[in-house]
Amino acid sequence: MKSNVLIGLMFGCGILMLSVPFLCFTIASQYLQLPNITSWEVIIPMYLIVLVATFGLSIGSFAFLQYNNCKKVKGSQIATNAGIATGIQAGFMTLITIFPGLLRMVENIIPVSIPYTFKQGLMYGYYTFFASLFGTAVGGTFSTIC
Repeated sequence: MKSNVLIGLMFGCGILMLSVPFLCFTIASQYLQLPNITSWEVIIPMYLIVLVATFGLSIGSFAFLQYNNCKKVKGSQIATNAGIATGIQAGFMTLITIFPGLLRMVENIIPVSIPYTFKQGLMYGYYTFFASLFGTAVGGTFSTIC
């Protein structure tokens, strides 16, 4: 298997996972008109949506990788590897929820002119992006074992 396929899937999944928190905060502020978008009313559903999206993307990506490499798909192996990727994402999300100072490190990179809602989405999205890269790399590597 060419490593370009895995790298492409890593960045594709990473970009999609970056957009999930961004969309959650945007929807919470624009359509639900919640006064405090950093409340648990937004954080908990976003956390769950990120985990479900990670598992779904991982199942599809890892099945593609395994079929591309082995010409067959083992469902139990794919599900286990998707669980690993989801666990990595859950670990990152738990860390940034417990230690909000990690979000402030990213806030310093984002320009001041960006609205607060977008800034929140980008701060969470930064970590979901890198967690997705790492989870896809680990799970994808295990998925290519025939």
